[in-house]
Amino acid sequence: MYVYFLKKSVKKIENWTLGKEFLHLAVILFLIGLASFLIRDFIYTNPDNWTFRYFWEEIRNTFLVGSLLLIIILPLNLERLIYKHSTVLKKTPINQQNLKEVNTVTKIQTPIVEENFELDIQTFLFAKVDGNYLEIFYTTSNGFEKHLKRLTLKEFDNQLSSFPFIFKVHRSYIVNLKAITSISGNAQGYVLNFKEYNQGIVPVSRSKIQDFNRFYSNISK
Repeated sequence: MYVYFLKKSVKKIENWTLGKEFLHLAVILFLIGLASFLIRDFIYTNPDNWTFRYFWEEIRNTFLVGSLLLIIILPLNLERLIYKHSTVLKKTPINQQNLKEVNTVTKIQTPIVEENFELDIQTFLFAKVDGNYLEIFYTTSNGFEKHLKRLTLKEFDNQLSSFPFIFKVHRSYIVNLKAITSISGNAQGYVLNFKEYNQGIVPVSRSKIQDFNRFYSNISK
């Protein structure tokens, strides 16, 4: 019941964190305490039912009891999410197909004509939002390098729409699905690793997981 209510009440699941879940549960406990206070007249024949003292008492008691449930629910929900994503990943084939079959260099336009550039799909790993700029990561003979471009993620994504293996996995990331070397799961979603890149992780938000599984499975066939 809790999980169902949680899914219905969260609008942007990709922004969900354990801290926000704790806050969400705290709000629920407050509402339960408030409801307990409002029905005191049906339980107790006390002329002081509608005083701040009893209001505080109901809220306090609800949180004391509820905190015991939080200690149990939060770790269980975290474990459920990790298990769910890890189980799905076991059924997802890791694409080892290399990019030599794609011999395409595409012209990328930016708001400033002089800054237009060519993108080599064979070496492209992923792109990441960095304020008003875009960090674009490539493989090189020495490992990897990144270029900073004055471009939005949406503009970049639109110009790569002809490549089915370029996929937006997060509001801040676009990746080359064929460059993925491994995938792991955590409570937030998936974590992607790429060729030669070892200075961080690339997340797949929970709201994108179903689409990611479908697109990734298709390019792995």
